[in-house]
Amino acid sequence: MNYSFKFNPPLSSHKIDAWETKYNTFLPVEYRSFLEQIGNGGGEVHGMEMLRLEDWAIGLCFGDEDKALIAPSQPCLLLEEYQSDEAWERWLVEIAGEHWEQKYGQELWSPQFGTITVCKDECGPFGFMVLNGSLKGRIGWFLGDWGPPTFESSATFLDWYELWLDGLIAI
Repeated sequence: MNYSFKFNPPLSSHKIDAWETKYNTFLPVEYRSFLEQIGNGGGEVHGMEMLRLEDWAIGLCFGDEDKALIAPSQPCLLLEEYQSDEAWERWLVEIAGEHWEQKYGQELWSPQFGTITVCKDECGPFGFMVLNGSLKGRIGWFLGDWGPPTFESSATFLDWYELWLDGLIAI
């Protein structure tokens, strides 16, 4: 099968620097290189599309722009694996306290702190990238309203993207 990857124009280093300054964080080097050399989103194939850097908050729940400004720079405290929904719920209470749902509703805390959305699937889930902490650069998915995230097995953005391309070739 032939695929036509139409990406948006790449971002300049200056524009990426400005984004990092605005949100007080740094993008993983491989993702930054992708934005500078390949394109700023686009490339939809089989319902999965890379998002533009400007759309980093799609799928995240930050209605207040001031609160969204701090979200990417906050520590990402997610774990790679939660053995059960009960383990996920214990983690939520451990990290954010007994009233985590209220904190989440007021946008004072989110399990998505320290992440940005980098891709979306036509079926609804959004793929996010961890910006800091032990999982920096990893791609994950929140598949349900409050279920635990799942992480791709690949360690970096480019590893993940290459595996996705390999999957397309195999179809």
